[in-house]
Amino acid sequence: MTASTTPKPLSVQDLSQADQRNQAQTGGKKPAKNQGARRPRTIARVGAVQALFQKEHSGQSAPAVLRDFLESGRLAKGTRFDDGALPNADRDLLQKILLTTSARQEALDAELASVLPKAWPLERLDPVMRALLRAAAMEMGDGVPHQVIINEYVDVAHGFFSGDEPKMVNGALDALARQKAKPVVPAAATEEAAEEGDKAPAAPSESVAPENKAPENKGNEGAASQASAGTASAS
Repeated sequence: MTASTTPKPLSVQDLSQADQRNQAQTGGKKPAKNQGARRPRTIARVGAVQALFQKEHSGQSAPAVLRDFLESGRLAKGTRFDDGALPNADRDLLQKILLTTSARQEALDAELASVLPKAWPLERLDPVMRALLRAAAMEMGDGVPHQVIINEYVDVAHGFFSGDEPKMVNGALDALARQKAKPVVPAAATEEAAEEGDKAPAAPSESVAPENKAPENKGNEGAASQASAGTASAS
């Protein structure tokens, strides 16, 4: 994977691949009624990847990149994909992905490093690939169903790359989803278990002999009482 200098503009054909695959998988059935609402979110994810790339490539802050996107008119309605614009993009989603991913980048990079092949650490990846994986990892931790995120970002990868990169995206995100699905024991529970272990009673060492006491001799007591009674009668 070679480093690129700028993401290539996406065409309408690139962004329609997801719908074509969905129709093929459902036997040519028409998309669901809410499928049209999905397109602005897909376009927003494309824009977020471009914005994250621009942030890393130019050294700008995330708010500065967002301002550049808004002021340049790239998100205006009526623009064309072929011109590098993102018409009808969900602006709120684009902003959320850009700002949240930037704020959590260190933690996201650690998550991705745990699932990427050793031969392809994050720093060796194409910068567009880095931006894409970071955005996807952020959304995976934001309550969006993992399979939705995998499908969306694999489709986005097809728009940016023509080689095996989409397969790598699918593999990395699938591994990350499985990792996130594993039950995590809260740290508080672990600490409580340790404290309970400290409070457990110690095993008894050696049995302690009871304190020595003079044995009670009831027979002698009875004899003494009879003797006293006999003395009293004699007198």
